[in-house]
Amino acid sequence: MKLLNPGPVTLTERVRAALQQPDLCHREPEFFQMQRRIREGLTAVYDCSDEYASVLMTGSGTAAVEAMVGSLVGPGEKPALVVANGVYGERMAAMLHRHGRRYDVVHSAWTEPMDLAAVSERIGQSACVLAVHHETTTGRLNDLASLGELCRRFQVPLLLDAVSSFGGEEIRFEEWNLQACAATANKCLHGVPGISFVVARRDALEAPGHSPALYLDLQNYYALQEKDGSPFTQAVQACYGLDEALVELRDQGGWRVRRDLYRQ
Repeated sequence: MKLLNPGPVTLTERVRAALQQPDLCHREPEFFQMQRRIREGLTAVYDCSDEYASVLMTGSGTAAVEAMVGSLVGPGEKPALVVANGVYGERMAAMLHRHGRRYDVVHSAWTEPMDLAAVSERIGQSACVLAVHHETTTGRLNDLASLGELCRRFQVPLLLDAVSSFGGEEIRFEEWNLQACAATANKCLHGVPGISFVVARRDALEAPGHSPALYLDLQNYYALQEKDGSPFTQAVQACYGLDEALVELRDQGGWRVRRDLYRQ
């Protein structure tokens, strides 16, 4: 069977073989060595500066997005601004609603691009901007370069759902004033479902978090993983797969080569 959906994807033999490695406890030194490799490998995909770090968690891409949203968007006076033109942008607004955060939404029809004119009118009154890079509702690759330029100009942090773009599309962390992006192993990285992650600025991860959740507390994951720990049981075999998938991506030439493959 050949999978043609955005993800999960068809595994290479190399990644599939990695899943057959020995059973391993998630609290053993061998696991923490792998965890370090994966975290470093994720930030290396886009040559992130040392100001960024990655955080691993067991869960789908939606888990990583909700951890990012719930932990980094605070209950401040200014609302968050969600730019939505599909299911996943609307889902981020739903997360903010569930977490009791103040937010506004710039809506576009699912068949239309992001309304950047409306964003430019409202971004100055916003605490942060939340957007989806690749909106798989319709297969639209949103214009993040233009949105990121607005975020940089107004010095408003950007939180990005990069679930189906990380590893296969351009992401400019500094230029887009990106505070964090959330993604998963089982799409452009060609790993297996079960492990997701957030790449975020260290100053945001080291600041007091806002999550009302126990499991999705991003700052807690970061604090423990920085000390070779893990707050909860990780999907070890999925980590084996992601560890190998990141090496394979690097060996093949990185995200630009993978983007060319998708275009072909």
